[in-house]
Formats: sequence, structure tokens, C-alpha cells
Amino acid sequence: MKLCNLNTRSIKSKSADFLCYVKSCAADIFAITETWFTERDSAHRAEVTPPGYTLYDRARSGRSGGGTALLCRDSISVTRIAAGEKKSFEFSEWIILGRGSRKVRVIVVYRLQYSSSHPVIVDVFFEEFSAYLEVIILSSEPLLITGDFNIHVDVVGDPVRAKFLDLLEAMDLRQHVTTPTH
Repeated sequence: MKLCNLNTRSIKSKSADFLCYVKSCAADIFAITETWFTERDSAHRAEVTPPGYTLYDRARSGRSGGGTALLCRDSISVTRIAAGEKKSFEFSEWIILGRGSRKVRVIVVYRLQYSSSHPVIVDVFFEEFSAYLEVIILSSEPLLITGDFNIHVDVVGDPVRAKFLDLLEAMDLRQHVTTPTH
């Protein structure tokens, strides 16, 4: 199965571009952050779901922006396990089962950057994400954690990068992305 990860920063306003990307990428699964969907956006959800795919999403509650989603080929079975928001990040957990394949737990994470409207320092993220990882790491299924962490792992010497990679290593996880994605 081929997976693409992307931050759409409001998929609602980019539906034509998104559909073109889905067609050109031809992936089986798209992990999406910053959908900006609300509970009432059923027309927008339908608009960004091409034939042969199903959209599974979790809108951010209580404020605008954010949101995580999976767009998967219809031949893939998807079950939502959990979803929620911490002070520093939001997440959704899914069990994926493709034709003839074993189960994989896919976790889509979106960490908001520090701003005047979201004054949460990165150390809060490390505390919360570490506690979250301690729970999910015991999953019986293989884990695939993807999303937008707003951490530049390509910037050697960045202390936030080092702390993030140290956390992953301590949990016996590997960072596969090493080049800029923005």
C-alpha cells in the first residue's frame, strides 16, 4: 500500500487541486492534516472524495482550523480507534486492513505551532506526546505515525529536532522523513 501525507491548510478551499493531486499520486491512503472541516461540512467532504475512495475524518472541536483525516481506496477497510485533542496536538487513530494484508495502526498527528492564539510551548508537546506514545507503543499492530509535527527534522543542530528524534529513539521508533517537506 502506498501512503501520502499532506497538510492541506483548509482542504475545503482547494478541492480541485486536491483531487488532481490524488489522481497524480495514485496512492492507496492519504493522511491529511488541517482539513479545517466542521461537523456541518458534509458537502465539502463529498467534494474532496473522488470515486473509488472513502474519506474518514475527525474535525477539530470548539475552534476553527485543524482536523485530521484519511482518504482511502474503497478496497481498504478502516476502523477509527480513537481521536482527540491535547493542549499541544490533535490526533486520530485508525486500524487499516488492505486486501490480503495484515492490520496496521495509522495515527495522524497535527501539532499546532506556538502563536498568540495558541500559546503552548514545545515542551508541553514533548510531555504530552511522550505520555501518548507510552500508551500506543503497546499496540499489537505495527504502528505508522504520520502527520504534521511542525518540527524541522532536516535542520541539523536544532535542539527541538534533537529532542524529537531522541524521543522517537527512546520509544524504538524511526523517523523516515529526513528532507524538507514544505
